[in-house]
Amino acid sequence: MNKVTESIIIADSDAVRRNHLSEMLVSNGFHVHISPRAGEVLEYFVQNGADTIIIGEDFPDMNGLELCRMIKDFKKDDFVPVLFISGEKDLNRRLKALNSGADAHVSMPADDTIMLAHINAMLRIRVMFRDLMISGRDREAGKISDQLTGLYNRDYVLQRLGEEFKRAERYNEPLGCILIEIDDFEEIVSRFDNDFIDYVIHETARRIEATLRETDIAARHGQEEFMLVLPNTHFSGALSVSKRALSRISSSRFRHGRQASAITATAGASVFPVKDIRTGDELIDFAERALSQARVTGRNQICLFQQAGHFYIPEQERIE
Repeated sequence: MNKVTESIIIADSDAVRRNHLSEMLVSNGFHVHISPRAGEVLEYFVQNGADTIIIGEDFPDMNGLELCRMIKDFKKDDFVPVLFISGEKDLNRRLKALNSGADAHVSMPADDTIMLAHINAMLRIRVMFRDLMISGRDREAGKISDQLTGLYNRDYVLQRLGEEFKRAERYNEPLGCILIEIDDFEEIVSRFDNDFIDYVIHETARRIEATLRETDIAARHGQEEFMLVLPNTHFSGALSVSKRALSRISSSRFRHGRQASAITATAGASVFPVKDIRTGDELIDFAERALSQARVTGRNQICLFQQAGHFYIPEQERIE
């Protein structure tokens, strides 16, 4: 499996501590650069960047607090987490580190699991920050949004699903994928004019989006199909989201001008981790299989993939 490789700089004049941290992080899949000198760390960071920086207290050429401030000043348009380490449990020392721009402080020696927990937490915040920055810029440029619905477009959601899958894989977190398709869309196209058809697609998107959390990702995946990517969502959570979305869609008739119609949709979902899903593409593939299985049952149906050959179809109002 392909893993995300984050880069970490360890800036510490204590050779034993520096080397131990390096070995621990490398064994956990990180790319690590170490140095005992603040000036060399700053030069390396300017040229190569980093995803996280661990800084000790004192160096032969600079104070650790000063190095922290310089790093934060250099990257004002980005969030590069800084973890400050020191050899004493001193509240005043911790406050000085945090006031100098450090994002966390750990008193050493510390258990490796504590260090990893701090680093992984800061990396998750960094990823969220960068996603928000990229999303904001791209939305302004109109590159990632579907013009009709205002949701993300297909290309962007596939990119994001790949990123979320790697993150879920690395941090052992669940990830859900739901495909929702408007029922009998061909009949809608044959009965109504283009304005009403566009309204149905737009209003369906609006009703789906109203049921989601801020961390969920909604996109138009096809003409009448939508994709939801649900971070930190188990089987039961994917089922709940599917039920809420379909209930919201069918809750009232779609009215536009003099035209109106009852609209329903069908959903197929898959969730990682299960043994048959090893990639983001497979997560989508099994959601598509679940959607196909739900269509066989009828309209306004939900089907969740469990494992190869096994699907779960909850009790749902059946519309022939």
